[in-house]
Amino acid sequence: MGGMQMNVMKHNGYLAKIHYSDKEQLFIGKLACIENEVTFQANSVGGLKTAMVQAVENYLNVCKQQGLEPQKNYSGKFVVRVGPEIHARAVVAAEAGGKSLNVWVVEAMTEKALQAGI
Repeated sequence: MGGMQMNVMKHNGYLAKIHYSDKEQLFIGKLACIENEVTFQANSVGGLKTAMVQAVENYLNVCKQQGLEPQKNYSGKFVVRVGPEIHARAVVAAEAGGKSLNVWVVEAMTEKALQAGI
């Protein structure tokens, strides 16, 4: 049964989404959080790490050559749209825990990211 599994790899502050393709017998990576599509691949985990390092360094070099500021991280600020009931429940849960809504949301996001292995 050919399928794909996803995981995450990190290098120099960059994250990459990693898929394994049974059909191609390759690990395929794509840098996350940047507009440009930067991909890399290898047939072993060790080779994939090397390929990611090269992809990040190539991306940084191209940005430097073109006089562009490389994208690295999100600003840390974003708008979340939820229904009024969810909003109210989150406020109550945060207050019940003696926390601000912002701290409560950050903790919830952190917990979910850790559960996802990121």
